[in-house]
Amino acid sequence: MKLLPILAFIIVVGFSPIVSAHTTHGCSRALAYDAKSNIPWPDYPKRPFDVLKYNLTLDWRKMFETKTATFSAVNLITVKITQPTDSIELDASYMRIDSLRINGSLILPTPQINSEKLFIPIPQSLKAVGTELTMSISYTRDTTNERGIYFYPAGTIGDKNTQSQIPEDIAFTMSEPTDARYWMPCMDLPYDKAESEISIIAPNGIETASNGSLLSKLSYTPSSTIWHWKSDEPITTYLMVADASNFVHWSQTHNRSAVAGDTVHLDYYAWAKDYGQDSITDGSRYNATYFVSRLTSQIMSWLEARYGDFPFTKYGQVPAQPFYWGGMEHQSCTTINRAWMRGDSYTGIAHEMAHQWFGDKTTCETFKDIWLNEGFASYAEALFRELREGTGAYSDVIANKAYNYFHGANSFPTYDPPVDNVFNYATTYCKGACVLHMLRNMLKNDSVFFHGLKSYSNYFAYTTADTHQFTEYMGQQVGLDLTEFIDEWIFTPLYPIYDIKWAQNANGRLYVQINQLQDIREHFTMPIQFFAYHGNKVDTIIFDNNLRSQLFWESVNYNIDSLLFDEGANPLAQYITASSDTVNYNDIIHTRQLAYAPSLSVRPSQILQGTLNVFTEANSIVCRIRMPSVKGTVELFNSLGTKLQAIECSGSDDLVRFPSSALASGMYIVRLLSENRSETRTITLVK
Repeated sequence: MKLLPILAFIIVVGFSPIVSAHTTHGCSRALAYDAKSNIPWPDYPKRPFDVLKYNLTLDWRKMFETKTATFSAVNLITVKITQPTDSIELDASYMRIDSLRINGSLILPTPQINSEKLFIPIPQSLKAVGTELTMSISYTRDTTNERGIYFYPAGTIGDKNTQSQIPEDIAFTMSEPTDARYWMPCMDLPYDKAESEISIIAPNGIETASNGSLLSKLSYTPSSTIWHWKSDEPITTYLMVADASNFVHWSQTHNRSAVAGDTVHLDYYAWAKDYGQDSITDGSRYNATYFVSRLTSQIMSWLEARYGDFPFTKYGQVPAQPFYWGGMEHQSCTTINRAWMRGDSYTGIAHEMAHQWFGDKTTCETFKDIWLNEGFASYAEALFRELREGTGAYSDVIANKAYNYFHGANSFPTYDPPVDNVFNYATTYCKGACVLHMLRNMLKNDSVFFHGLKSYSNYFAYTTADTHQFTEYMGQQVGLDLTEFIDEWIFTPLYPIYDIKWAQNANGRLYVQINQLQDIREHFTMPIQFFAYHGNKVDTIIFDNNLRSQLFWESVNYNIDSLLFDEGANPLAQYITASSDTVNYNDIIHTRQLAYAPSLSVRPSQILQGTLNVFTEANSIVCRIRMPSVKGTVELFNSLGTKLQAIECSGSDDLVRFPSSALASGMYIVRLLSENRSETRTITLVK
């Protein structure tokens, strides 16, 4: 799901910085922190049965007649008894149970819902472990409350601040995290996947959409049609969907591989008012065909290059309005916000499509593990930009994720967020994406990193995984024990704060003292990467920081002009630096244990005074500088560290362009220098 309001690792064997590093160990102090002591999301025990199949028939004729989310339905649920029990516990609310049959036999008195639970007594003859039984539950949703299922009539919707003009009646479901119970009796927990068939009875002229393939479309009465959909793979309830409106429907075919006939059916839906405006591409009006048809197959190919073949036989995109989310990754049938069709929201398409691998094919075991869905899909936004525009665009996305994390960070960890904040954008989405970026950077081997992600997706295909399983399995694939890495970034809240002092003596020896100031964890174990600038060259120096207070040294054969912390390698760190202009190397050597002054009140605005974003345009490398109104210089280096050009900039929201027509394809380094800081970005120029 994409939100609408977007504004123990061990030392890596064979990890080789450009300049090697030596270290001495300073003292450390112990801080008590139990990463798993706060459990705001309930520990739901697994129920003593396994749902094998849902076969749901929704009669939505009344809904379109009354213009409310009221309807009747029948859900045939097949389960297998896995432990001794006297009843089947289902989740259900906002509905009346009209009748119940088990294996065809009527159950009286008819069980009713209490506190969102429906307990169905099991006949004595069907209680044995291993028994399969089918419950036929006829029910009526008799409330107009908007939850789980939504109906909006054509016309003006919303108050004066949120008004939408809807050209057609629309009905749709939206269940994440646990709202499927408001439109169907079910096991409303993510760990239990089942086969699924959904039939929708709708007035003639209404188009429907759901998970999987359309098996049939038949006349039901002279004025209505029944549509029968079947999922091609097991599905969890929050990913099930039913949509209906007077949609225009069109299709494309995506070639999943070179094998003849190995294709994915692409289904698109839109209101007639939004369809067929190919000449309008400036965002002034909705343009469904331009938005969804132009790049969907290409994005799928890009993601397949990283994650393997698309995991389902169909992928649909259905717009909704009003829709209070950006998009929702319903399995094989994503719901998108209609507003996306007014602009270039392709990162949204990439995000939701990536969920088909991470979220749908492999689903989080519990919503404590939701970062395995949302962090992975958010990271795919950066991969999409990298594959489409180059490494500079990738770096910009990661920098933006880090910015959003720091400006919205919460005191809870990424694992097990509170129930009322499970989809926290900063912590679940942005931090999760940055953690994957740091793992990729730490490995320095894309083949190993993406092989690990692909293997994880395949190993847990069409089932579920939790954070511990990901940690163990991914570690096996990349050849590292990731326990500490995941513990410090996923189970621990917030981030490290580094106090960095450096100096160089007359013999060229570089000293770097790193003290960690955070009080939420004794220390973070991470490679700390620096750029060492000397004349027109820049080298990369990496120190493996694994203590709270640590002194490093390295001899180099040049005088270092400036030593800059590489924010791109560790975007979730805050830091304070002091250079050789104010620090004597003897002071660093003799002051082994500096004052800690732990503080979590340090904000990026206090440390990072400017922001540099770099991207490419036709014949230019473009630098956007956002910083206080002070003057600075932007420098361009080639991959060998030779300075090619320098341009002065003059403050807030300035654009600097380096002509690129005479430059060869390859990596370039851009450095921003101002009176109070330096910042570096890399970008790849492709011609």
